[in-house]
Amino acid sequence: MKDQTNYLRKLIIPVVAFIAVFAFDWKYMGSEDFSAVLVWWLALLILGMVFQPVCVILFNRFHDNGWMFSKTIGLAFSAWLLWYFSSLKVLKFTRFNCIAIISVCFILNLLVYKLYTKNAERAIKIREVYSSKKLVSMLNAEIMFFVAFAIWCYLKGYNPSAYGTEKFMDYGFITAILKSDYMPAHDLWLSGEGINYYYVGQYISAFFIRVTGVGAGYGYNLMMMTLAAFGFSLPYSIAYNLMLRLRITMSKQHGYKLTEEQKGSITEEQKRELEALKAEQRSQDIEYDGLVRESAGLSTRAKAMATGKELEQIREREDLGKQ
Repeated sequence: MKDQTNYLRKLIIPVVAFIAVFAFDWKYMGSEDFSAVLVWWLALLILGMVFQPVCVILFNRFHDNGWMFSKTIGLAFSAWLLWYFSSLKVLKFTRFNCIAIISVCFILNLLVYKLYTKNAERAIKIREVYSSKKLVSMLNAEIMFFVAFAIWCYLKGYNPSAYGTEKFMDYGFITAILKSDYMPAHDLWLSGEGINYYYVGQYISAFFIRVTGVGAGYGYNLMMMTLAAFGFSLPYSIAYNLMLRLRITMSKQHGYKLTEEQKGSITEEQKRELEALKAEQRSQDIEYDGLVRESAGLSTRAKAMATGKELEQIREREDLGKQ
């Protein structure tokens, strides 16, 4: 109960930030523009949930179960899957098929998770994976992503036009993909031909625009702001987990004393490794004590048989050993 209270306290600042940014954007962006932002964010949230079972397996040592990576993996894999079937002329590039592919991916995720956890040695308990500590970490990561995403969307609102550098071409590719039934999409520069250019980024943008139904006008800018938010939240997730692992390693090297926060962050597998290291250390300590006692016995007998000069040498070695 005390641990849960401590975890909830850590949510105070993120929740306050979430409410503040939400209210600010709703007031100053307008209900129409902010509604598109919310639809986009909620769709990303659901997509992350869909691919969370596989990410639990891939990132089970992460403090947040790889929550932020579930969005990127889900977006890339589900978009590629529809592109593959569309390029074979099996499925059309429609909103229904986009959502159907995501639904199929959810079933595949559950199957992979079930098959993986059948093995007793690799079984991941639900209570461990979704412990209070990890749930709080996942919620913190999601709030951080939303805050970064919403702030960037507000700033982008001052200059939303697709003008300058390759923005016009990117927007044109997205529009051409949205107008295509099959892949490769129509080439906006050469009528009747497919796009003869790399367009994976534009295609993924078009795919998620289809899923959300916000249209190319909103979707083009929302995808760019999504990339900005990922650029903030993904490095945070990696850096946080690396620092956490470093703290645990340092704790092991200094007497294996972990703080309550660290104890709540490590998995059952890591706890077992820590206990094994403790047992090994205790065994080494017992062996060392035995050698010390044996050495003391030999030293006593040596003293009894030693001459004055030899006795002085023995005492010098003992003094060095104490140091």
